Amino acid sequence: MASALITTYFSVVSLELTFVRVKCFVYKMLAGRCPTDAIPFFFGGRVLALNEKSGGIRPIVVGMTSPRLTSKCASSHCAAQMAPLLSPRQLVVGVAGGCEAAVHSDPRYLQTLEPDHIMVKLDFDNAFNSLHRPKMLLAIIDYLPQLYAFCFSSYSQPSHLYFGSYITP
Repeated sequence: MASALITTYFSVVSLELTFVRVKCFVYKMLAGRCPTDAIPFFFGGRVLALNEKSGGIRPIVVGMTSPRLTSKCASSHCAAQMAPLLSPRQLVVGVAGGCEAAVHSDPRYLQTLEPDHIMVKLDFDNAFNSLHRPKMLLAIIDYLPQLYAFCFSSYSQPSHLYFGSYITP
């Protein structure tokens, strides 16, 4: 009985200590305090090559866990602030169940559609590498200045991408 209590106590203490350390790490990264030499690794990721139906290859990058965790914390903190700026053009950021509501509203909309009208659903191209980093940073300064240091550090150097044993500098 005593050993079970001691084990439980140390598990709880260890978990609390881990949480405190992760929280401190996230705060440091949000403050832009990622060591300069670590930035290419920290913001890098593993490349997966997926076959496309057309016969080509589609590269997919899976980012490292630490910056993804930091980004998730930042985005969940800022979502409510950004929702009024983005709506009604988008239904995801800061809108609980927004995407699901859009998908489920299609059948109802079609039922009320006039006979000579149509509904078009579009799947736009992936925005990967189509946005200009300097313009993104200026938008961050204007709308989310509290995230600027983190975003600047993520854009400050090229990231390393890993594919098998290859590393792209």
